[in-house]
Amino acid sequence: MTQHRFYVGTYTQDVPHIAKSAGKGIYVLDLDSTTGQLTEATLAAELVNPSFVAVHPDRKTVLAVSETEQGTVSSFQVKEDGTLQLTSTQSAIEGATCFVSTDLEGKLALVANYMGEVSVLAYPITEEGALLPHQALDRHEHHTQREGQDSPHAHCIRSLPGGRYVAATNLGTDEVYVYDLQGESGPLSRVHIASFPEGSGPRHIQFDASGKLAYVCTELSSQLVSLRVEPETGVMLALNIASTLPEDAQGTENSTSEVLVSPEGHFVYVGNRGHDSIAVFQVQQDTGELELLSTASTQGKGPRGMALSPDGQFLLAGNQDSDTIMVFRRDAQEGGLEPVGLFPCPTPVSLAFVPET
Repeated sequence: MTQHRFYVGTYTQDVPHIAKSAGKGIYVLDLDSTTGQLTEATLAAELVNPSFVAVHPDRKTVLAVSETEQGTVSSFQVKEDGTLQLTSTQSAIEGATCFVSTDLEGKLALVANYMGEVSVLAYPITEEGALLPHQALDRHEHHTQREGQDSPHAHCIRSLPGGRYVAATNLGTDEVYVYDLQGESGPLSRVHIASFPEGSGPRHIQFDASGKLAYVCTELSSQLVSLRVEPETGVMLALNIASTLPEDAQGTENSTSEVLVSPEGHFVYVGNRGHDSIAVFQVQQDTGELELLSTASTQGKGPRGMALSPDGQFLLAGNQDSDTIMVFRRDAQEGGLEPVGLFPCPTPVSLAFVPET
């Protein structure tokens, strides 16, 4: 029996966009790779509003933001029992810090701020897993005064599979910014900006293993966008766009949350908050054409954080507003999701598995 360990970020204080906060910090759980059952959620570390967590490639370090008026990013050492020991904390300069990831080599922590003038930052990570003061930052320009887009709202920053480029989504400007980590002006050197339809609100981005296709879920328009990526330059070109809602649910009050790509690259999954489901898409990898195959109920409210198990057999969705995690078994051939069970966890906002060795 193999156990896949993962960490869960939560809200510990009430914020306007959640029903309630029940978390006390970062939690740790194990997933049984045979049955799909979860162990009891155990508090791994106390932290205020750790709304996004990430596991370092070395498996020894966990990174977490603190989504507060004066945002921070922290690193933790993973102890033998899975609990976490605080290693370092750095200021994110602005507020509502909402996302953290690393570059592929684990040398930089990449952070996004939902509020404020400083949209994204890069922090060096020492060999011991400590964060140093930010090495680079970028401010995204604002273009509109639409509802929900009254200022820049960076929401996600992730590395492209090639390792040289990173991409940051901005919900408030309807853009994805691409940076060269090896650029002359530092690790956040702009090389490209991909524009999205006005009012769509690009929220999160993921890539297939080849690095030639990207997928962006748009929070405000409830859509999935596929893009062709030029691996040598980081330039992105939109290919196809599709609704994340079935025809009989069009018009439902809804916003997307997370996007995941299956290991083989044939299927893409998007969280729907409002419809409270996971949209299952099939993608034609040569054209980027998207087909909505089905939606699977998360049997809870507000599925926000999602993650695929390291072996790709299971998809987990955290129901933020009903304090549960839904586990699905994934059909690798057809892409479908079969419910396994619903498990308690206080205000699950983000989920991050420990990578396989």
